[in-house]
Amino acid sequence: MGSTLHIKCRSCDYALDAPIGIGMQYMMEWLNEYSEGQKLLRELLRSDAEYKRVRALIDKNGENTVKSYGHWLYRCQDCGHLCERFYICLDCDDSSYQPQYRCPTCKEHLYPVQEDIIMNDSFDEEQLDFKHIPCPKCKSLTLYHDNSSCCLWD
Repeated sequence: MGSTLHIKCRSCDYALDAPIGIGMQYMMEWLNEYSEGQKLLRELLRSDAEYKRVRALIDKNGENTVKSYGHWLYRCQDCGHLCERFYICLDCDDSSYQPQYRCPTCKEHLYPVQEDIIMNDSFDEEQLDFKHIPCPKCKSLTLYHDNSSCCLWD
């Protein structure tokens, strides 16, 4: 089951609700084998080119090539924009592959926030540390996860 990060800034009115994790419809077998699942995977990756790369790597190397996947928080290192994107990491031969996303604001690359946490099977939202991430709006280092309300999704 997925959950939602409620990210807020203590210095301004910035707020972002970002769904993270995976839901039951995201079982890799379903995304691989069924036409509706493949259609969903294409939508999640937001690009036909990325979908074709991911499909080709999975078809060539098998489902076991998928190291980790799910919705995750991404950040633009250029303008600071924060957003959610579908994260998938594939281990292929001697390298790994992740889709490349562009910032909707400045078109530079987006990068997963604290990617090491995604790889942890026992991930807990409280592990996320926003102390070193500037607010996209006011640029202060006062972002936090407001866990006063919980929103689960599937």
